[in-house]
Amino acid sequence: MSIKERAHSLIDMMTEEDTVMFINLIERLYYPIEKKQETVNEEQDLIRRREAFEKILAMRPNGSVVVDDKQELLDYLDERYGITK
Repeated sequence: MSIKERAHSLIDMMTEEDTVMFINLIERLYYPIEKKQETVNEEQDLIRRREAFEKILAMRPNGSVVVDDKQELLDYLDERYGITK
């Protein structure tokens, strides 16, 4: 029995889940360059998103804004239902 025939017989005995894990393992061995490129693209995307987030944070007004949650709720209830307590 040749090596390929042994490999085929082993694959035939595997469950579907085992076969998926085996294929993922083999793909990592044979396609590392593509995976590295995807990783680089993901890192660049993360950097781009971080820069956009920092720009948004920079646009916020300086100083802290004090919000009274209870008063906000009362204002909403009054506006919506005409109910105040």
